[in-house]
Amino acid sequence: MQVELAQYKYRLPRLSGLGHQLSRLGGGIGTRGPGETKLETDRRNIRNRIHDLETQVAKLKNAVHKQSTAHKEQSTDRCTGWLHQCW
Repeated sequence: MQVELAQYKYRLPRLSGLGHQLSRLGGGIGTRGPGETKLETDRRNIRNRIHDLETQVAKLKNAVHKQSTAHKEQSTDRCTGWLHQCW
């Protein structure tokens, strides 16, 4: 996920196209509007994908942090209980 995110962030400012030669009209939902070029559509799609990946990475980091915090708390509780039994 992080590699894909880095690739998109690298690629976004480097996109190049033919300009108005790729301009088309679309006839439905989600298609390009009047005068929107393929380059603009690609940039919009990449920005949306970057946003989605950043959201997923943030959720994953949060889950990993919660899991490691819970594991540390359990380890501390176990050691404390064990020490009290020995003394």
